[in-house]
Amino acid sequence: METKANYLLIGLFTLAGLVGSMVFLLWLAKVQVDRQYAYYDVLFDNVTGLGDAGDVRFNGLPVGQVVGLALDEEEHSKVRVRIEIAEATPVRTDTVAVLQSQGVTGVSFVALTGGSPDAELLPENAVIPSQSSAIQSVLEGAPVLLQRAVDLLDDISAVVSDENRDAVSVVLNNLASASGRLDRSLADFETLSADLSGAARQVEAFAGRLDALADTADTTLTTATETLTAAQGAITQGQATLATADDAFSTIDDTFASARTLMDEELTPFVRQGRLTATTLDETLRAIEPPARAALETAQTAFDEAGQTFAAANKIISDDLDGIITDMRGAVQVFTTTVRDASGNIDAITDEVLVASRAAAGVAQTLEAIVAGNQRQISNFIRLGLPEFLQFTEDARQLVSNLDRFVDRVERDPARFFLGTQGSEFRR
Repeated sequence: METKANYLLIGLFTLAGLVGSMVFLLWLAKVQVDRQYAYYDVLFDNVTGLGDAGDVRFNGLPVGQVVGLALDEEEHSKVRVRIEIAEATPVRTDTVAVLQSQGVTGVSFVALTGGSPDAELLPENAVIPSQSSAIQSVLEGAPVLLQRAVDLLDDISAVVSDENRDAVSVVLNNLASASGRLDRSLADFETLSADLSGAARQVEAFAGRLDALADTADTTLTTATETLTAAQGAITQGQATLATADDAFSTIDDTFASARTLMDEELTPFVRQGRLTATTLDETLRAIEPPARAALETAQTAFDEAGQTFAAANKIISDDLDGIITDMRGAVQVFTTTVRDASGNIDAITDEVLVASRAAAGVAQTLEAIVAGNQRQISNFIRLGLPEFLQFTEDARQLVSNLDRFVDRVERDPARFFLGTQGSEFRR
């Protein structure tokens, strides 16, 4: 008995299996029928590790694949890579293509980076600018680096020779010896620092004494200033007295003129009377001459004592005072001469001479009182201030001498002074 086959059913089942297989393959390959692509070209110097169907990534995201590799027709030293990427990929005029390696397998892929929002979109089928990756730069420069490394090793071998090793050994030995000397020098320097600290304390103490001397000098100068002020007052009084004496001299001159006129007009009638008057006046003057001379001697003695007092204080009071006293002495002498010349005239002249002598004696007493009033300050300056100033001068001279010796020692042998050695034994 012959079996009958249903060919129609078998054919339908076969077609259904083929269609299912096609759908399964499309799902497995994740093929999108409605997907649209854009195509660009990239020029690379070297595409080692890159092949057809290689990945294309934009900022790390897969956006397409490589669809073709060929030498550029215009520039044969470059490789033109045809890439296929999604049409929505924002490839702009400043986008750059870089060939990078994936993992440790050495498989390369095309990485697209960059693209500012303000830049224009790159038209399809255009050439995207390319750059060398960091790894490619390292690999390209590796031969040069290796050559330089070899040269460096050769130089190091030339430097590290037997002669240079011996020289380095000598230098290290010298450094060890110098380190020992440096320790001793540091110890000496500490001793020097201690000495300098002591000297600084002595200088500080001396500065304190100097401040005390300065205060004493200020006090002495103040006292001397007061003394000079008082002396100036006395000089002013003396000038007033001299002015009074000048007025008296003027009065005497007027009296002489009147007497001469009277004698010229009425000489004859009064000759005898004049002789009698002259005789009487001569007797009177002889009677009063001893007291007048005693008064003049007293005034002269007072002026001499004032001159001696101002001579003793000559270092404090101005030298002009001696000239003033000399002028006053001259004035008194002139005054005495005038009185002696006028002793034969009238009794009034004698009275005026006595008044002027008393005024001169008062001036001398005033000057003597001024000097006596400031005698303590002058004595203190001579007894205390002057010895301290002399001691300060001696200390300053000794300090300058010590500093000169110190500078001479440093200039003669600075290495021995600071390091405590006769000379450097460091050898190179």
